[in-house]
Amino acid sequence: MILINELEILNSYVFRHFREESAFNRVYLDDNGCVSWDIDPTIDSNQVWENKVDLCPDSCYIYGSKV
Repeated sequence: MILINELEILNSYVFRHFREESAFNRVYLDDNGCVSWDIDPTIDSNQVWENKVDLCPDSCYIYGSKV
């Protein structure tokens, strides 16, 4: 059994963008009506899709691919 402590989780790539509360001040609804925000607000997420975080399970389902 692998145990991961809280600090490792918070510092992981997936969650590191959520550490600063100020990041949540940049939340917006995207073209699909999904709650989203840009990791770096100076980068256009329409051009660099890796810059965007969205919380839309429908877009994951529609645009996702089988693993």
